[in-house]
Amino acid sequence: MKKRFLPILALACFAISQLAAAASLSDIGALTMFKSFNGKLYVAGSKGVAELSSPTEAIWATVLPETAIRLIETDGNTIGFSGYELAGIKNQMVSG
Repeated sequence: MKKRFLPILALACFAISQLAAAASLSDIGALTMFKSFNGKLYVAGSKGVAELSSPTEAIWATVLPETAIRLIETDGNTIGFSGYELAGIKNQMVSG
């Protein structure tokens, strides 16, 4: 598992660093999650989702309503995603 995880992590880190530079990916906002499936990398952003053909280019991108956090899952044929907002009181610590 380590041998498979490290190259995917390296690609994801590179994709994160290049996300703002790629014009087609800038439409999906800040990256919130990535998912690798069968050698393809899917990314979720605050404003949409995309499938990457390289760390700087998207095969496709879909713009969605903006949200704080977007999650993504795929089986290779379909993609599921959800988004949620975080709420709280500014300048107050959360205690358990």
